[in-house]
Amino acid sequence: MKVRNLKIAIMSFVLMLMLCVHAFADTQCNLTFKNKKETNTYSIYRLLNATTSSEDNTITEDTSISYTLNSKYETILKEITQKESEDDIISVIQNYSESEMKTFAKNVYSKILENNLEAEENGNGKTGFTNLQYGYYLIKDTSNDSEMKSENIIVSLLIKDLEIETKEDHVPGIEKKIIYELKRVDAITEEMNNDVTFEIKTDIPEKTDTYIIHDTLSNGFNKPENLTVKINHELQESVDYDIVDSPDDTCSFEIVFKSDVLSKNVGKKVTVTYTCKLNESALVEETNKAYLEYNNDQYSDSTSNTTIDENKVYTLQLNIKKVNEKNEALASARFKLFYDEALTNEVTLTKKDDIYYLDKAGNDEIVTLEDGLFKVIGLKSGTYYLQETVAPNGYKVQSNPIKIVIQTKEPEEILGDETLEELNATVTLNDSSIDVTTDKQTNSISFNVVNKSGIQLPTTGGVGTYIFYGIGIVMIGLSIIVWKKYKNK
Repeated sequence: MKVRNLKIAIMSFVLMLMLCVHAFADTQCNLTFKNKKETNTYSIYRLLNATTSSEDNTITEDTSISYTLNSKYETILKEITQKESEDDIISVIQNYSESEMKTFAKNVYSKILENNLEAEENGNGKTGFTNLQYGYYLIKDTSNDSEMKSENIIVSLLIKDLEIETKEDHVPGIEKKIIYELKRVDAITEEMNNDVTFEIKTDIPEKTDTYIIHDTLSNGFNKPENLTVKINHELQESVDYDIVDSPDDTCSFEIVFKSDVLSKNVGKKVTVTYTCKLNESALVEETNKAYLEYNNDQYSDSTSNTTIDENKVYTLQLNIKKVNEKNEALASARFKLFYDEALTNEVTLTKKDDIYYLDKAGNDEIVTLEDGLFKVIGLKSGTYYLQETVAPNGYKVQSNPIKIVIQTKEPEEILGDETLEELNATVTLNDSSIDVTTDKQTNSISFNVVNKSGIQLPTTGGVGTYIFYGIGIVMIGLSIIVWKKYKNK
């Protein structure tokens, strides 16, 4: 009898083990993501354990589902729901609305981070997760570099295979352009002391409490003027944002938006416009850039940065040498530069360190140095006229102006160290071409201006007079000889 009872007990134990194995096998599920992006990474947390009455891995209206607390998260769930018993906690969760569920997911994950609780599994959107136990899960998108970041997901895993399509938050971008002749472009050529208009466009993502535009202007520009901020074309008051200097000197200035403005304008477009004057510190090219710093993960204080968007402003220079017909340098020649052939609209210049800079308040006349050279910096593409006003001693002034036509083609997109795609120039005097060279590395146009020496005309008291004197003396001598011979006869 005892032996028989022992056998029955052993068989019962074996049967129980078999049932347990069968139950464990039937409560395994696979989770995949529809987007299947490897750049999207996820962590999952089983808040509740679950069992079902289903024997074929399907859920119907007749399927019984039983949830129990996962002890790992019990303290967190009690704190968030303000309930103590398992049934009460589950009942509260069951009756959450969609908006309350989002808040619940946010609060649970915050507590998970606060308590340093590790996820049950970590994976990515391409491989998904396999052999998960049935349960009620929080799925957190932990992506860093993906273009889109999904909202937190709360889902019951109760069938063998489940594919979910993540609802993803938009990650903002930024675009900085130059407004030139009513077009938005990445590059222009411009004259010194002219205003350049910049426009920055971006948008406000969901769940952001940090939103800062970082803008960098090179030394060739003065401080911004006439700055305006619009959200969906509506002008914003200055109380909606702060303009501050960069605390770590990583940019020229920052536009910091207030959190209440962000919450009211989710998904709307932000447009920032301002002008800057190109100053005499401008080099061959001036690079300007902007990026957006934002936080759309409310579970962390860390922020993300968009890629940097750049544009460039190019300036041009003339390198001109005054020479004679022997290609020898001529100093002290004087010139003026004009915009028009009638020579009424002068390009005003200021001289500094033997270089002439475009300056609306300047009044310096160009004078060639001992090496015959002079440089004019700060031009843009267009037509100019160079008029000689004073020639070097012994040389004649060129009465007609030299016509200089400069043509450029700017790159359509700035990604790094782009120079001008094209830099061409034609220089003519009296409809005759002058040899010219251009250099896209320095944005320079170089040529020589040739002066011819004056013609020497006959004058009194010169060598010609002495010739006449000599001829006269010879003639007088011959006359005396002839006269003496005639007298003797």
